[in-house]
Amino acid sequence: MMKNDADYKINVMDERNIIIKEKAGNITNMFNTILLGVATVIFICLDYIIPAIIVGSIIAIQPIILIIISSVLEKKM
Repeated sequence: MMKNDADYKINVMDERNIIIKEKAGNITNMFNTILLGVATVIFICLDYIIPAIIVGSIIAIQPIILIIISSVLEKKM
């Protein structure tokens, strides 16, 4: 169908690009979470308690924000 129907090809390629962007976003989010965790450990090792608490709080809040945004987007679709 992709050879014969130009509209179908556009739709498939658009869906493919959306999926690629979603996967890239998910991988980036995981990588950022890991980096924040490493930064928290480094702050704790250097006895920087307040920055460690702030970064640790950000790590703890991220899954909550993800759940809320996912719920909102799911209701819209």
